[in-house]
This record gives sequence, structure tokens and C-alpha cells, in this order.
Amino acid sequence: MRRRDVLRSLGATGSLGVIALAGCIEDEAQPEDDPFASGDGGVDDNDSDNEGTPEGDPTLLDTELNEYDCVDVEVSFGDDTVEVVGCVTGNNGCHRPKLEEASLDGDAFTVTVKSEDPSEPDEMCTDVITDNGYQVIATFEGGLPATVEVIHKDMYDDGTVATAER
Repeated sequence: MRRRDVLRSLGATGSLGVIALAGCIEDEAQPEDDPFASGDGGVDDNDSDNEGTPEGDPTLLDTELNEYDCVDVEVSFGDDTVEVVGCVTGNNGCHRPKLEEASLDGDAFTVTVKSEDPSEPDEMCTDVITDNGYQVIATFEGGLPATVEVIHKDMYDDGTVATAER
């Protein structure tokens, strides 16, 4: 992990005490809009217009965003779920993954995860690049989508990073 390498090299120069605060520096509790606090990943499931069709297209029922280990993007298919794990990169210690969009168009499912800084204007964040792992679990009814496209919006990527077919 890049952060550990940086911290190790800075520790050798005696600067570790200042840099070791890899994250947000704040005296208050987590902000109300923290995407991990509510368990819903910041996605309003009521906005779904994926009603399914008589032809048997799947219907997206629910999406959930969780913290996860930072790994290369992987897509896996369950009985009624699709799981996407991956990593987005932020330019400071306050950045967190946010599920920007999860949409279903026929049998094509698209997941967009972005790196977002949810800190308040008066909140200080460490000036360090952060890798933030995520797990998206999408639950379907009426079958699974045939394809999954994963889009990242972070300091390195702004577009499709993976596609998978069932």
C-alpha cells in the first residue's frame, strides 16, 4: 500500500508524528451524511425506475455500499445479487467511496463509485493520497443482469474500469 511506504519513509526522517494522522482531523462525531453511517450507501432506492418488463428483464430492488479491503475491481454473481468490490483513490485523508449511481437498463447493470470528500469546510484533512476500498451489493428480482459495467470517478479514473458478463 502506498500510504504505508510514505509513512515508513517519513518515519525515518522524524516527520512521522505529524503525518501519522492519515485521515480527517475532527473533534466531532461522524457527519450525518457519512455514506457508511446509514448503511444505504447514500443511494435513495426510491429513485429506481427499473420496474422490469414482461419479457423477463431483472428488477433492481436494493443497493448497499460497505467499506471493504482495497482490491482490484472484481464482479461476482450470486443467486439474486451482484457484488462489486474495488478501490477508489482520493487526494486527501477525508475522501471516502460514494455510490454515485446504480442503474439497470434492460439487463445491463451500471455501477458508478466516486471518491468524495464529505468533510465540512472548517474540517482539516491530511494531505495524503488515500486508497478507499468498497463493496457494492445489488439485489435483484426476476433474474440477474447479463452485463455489469463498473465506473470509477476518482483522481486517477473517470470512466469504465471493468465489465463483466454472466
